[in-house]
Amino acid sequence: MPAATASNSASAELLCKTTRPVMLAALCFAAIEWPARGALSPWVWGAALLTLAAGALFVLAERRARAPLVPLAWLGHRTLGAVNGVGFLLNFGYYGALFVLSLHLQNVEHLSARQTGLVMLPMAVSLSAGNIFAGKLMARFSTPAMMLGGLVIGAAGLLATSAALTGHVHLWVVSATMVAYGGGTALAIAPMTSTILSAAPGELAGTASGLLNAARQTGSLLGVAAAGAVVTVVPGLAHAAPMVFGLMTLSYAGAMAMAWISRRPAATALAA
Repeated sequence: MPAATASNSASAELLCKTTRPVMLAALCFAAIEWPARGALSPWVWGAALLTLAAGALFVLAERRARAPLVPLAWLGHRTLGAVNGVGFLLNFGYYGALFVLSLHLQNVEHLSARQTGLVMLPMAVSLSAGNIFAGKLMARFSTPAMMLGGLVIGAAGLLATSAALTGHVHLWVVSATMVAYGGGTALAIAPMTSTILSAAPGELAGTASGLLNAARQTGSLLGVAAAGAVVTVVPGLAHAAPMVFGLMTLSYAGAMAMAWISRRPAATALAA
């Protein structure tokens, strides 16, 4: 490879690695600050423009890089897109709701940090149990069915948790509903990873897995930012929390749609 070409490729690869975090940081800043500063704030507009500019540079750098972060041939792959969509929307809904749930227990129900942790402990246990049992259930059910089933259980648990926090609150009921919320979510995670690894060539399994993790972490980041924006706009956490839970349930519904799409085999296999 000529020195100039190698240098250009190296510069493009460095640009890929730097523009993505800038894009996400600017997007989150705009989402979080928009309710407080207003849509016409130069800070919000500046962050939005920076998001678009960084995103455009990322795509351009990906096209020029000799070893792009994501092979360009993957961008139109149905299975990859659908499963990454599941991961993004699942984490968006899960962490957005979890963020507000913790705030609600401490600021509306007036629990201490320790008491809040104890109320949420069964959910943490259900997450671990769900990950353990998911592997065994995958021997009996298809991965799309596992994703759909887990998402339905998780969404139902989230709605039940929201209902349990209205009126006269019984904390043991809240803990019980959170078991379904956490356990169902956990059941959907293992099939996502399995589907991605099955679709990717062996030498690119790490790249495919990393892409899924990046989609999930991006969903977590934006879910918390969106939840924070709702809490800022809606006066009173007791009124904002049900809205956040409703929004995050819609995110789970979107993940279900993506899981349904993943049932159809892609027309082409993933390639480098």
